[in-house]
Amino acid sequence: MGATNWSFNGDTCEVETIVPSPPSGSEGYVECNCNFNNLTVCHVTKIVIKGYDLPGALPPELVQLPYLELIDFAYNLLTGTIPQEWATTQLNSFSVLVNRLSGQIPRFLGNMKNLTHVYVFY
Repeated sequence: MGATNWSFNGDTCEVETIVPSPPSGSEGYVECNCNFNNLTVCHVTKIVIKGYDLPGALPPELVQLPYLELIDFAYNLLTGTIPQEWATTQLNSFSVLVNRLSGQIPRFLGNMKNLTHVYVFY
């Protein structure tokens, strides 16, 4: 998605550094659920990267995070379409407000059984 200066610690499930400093009014964090295998395994459940002016595309690789429930990529410069791969996720909410997405709102969103909130502004 164009983020190149982030440091994420997979063991603590925290964003450690963002260089340069985040833009004013931006919001960025990752949340995990660490209640697996006697509190020894964490899974990413939320990703929020709002207002960073990220220039990339929405990542189809999010399907590799099977416990992901919420993403918020609002107020960036993301282009392209909502990846069809997302249809296989457990997402219950996502926001891609105020980006540069193109195309129609995909029909597969209607087949995502856990999806209850979608915030899209094309």
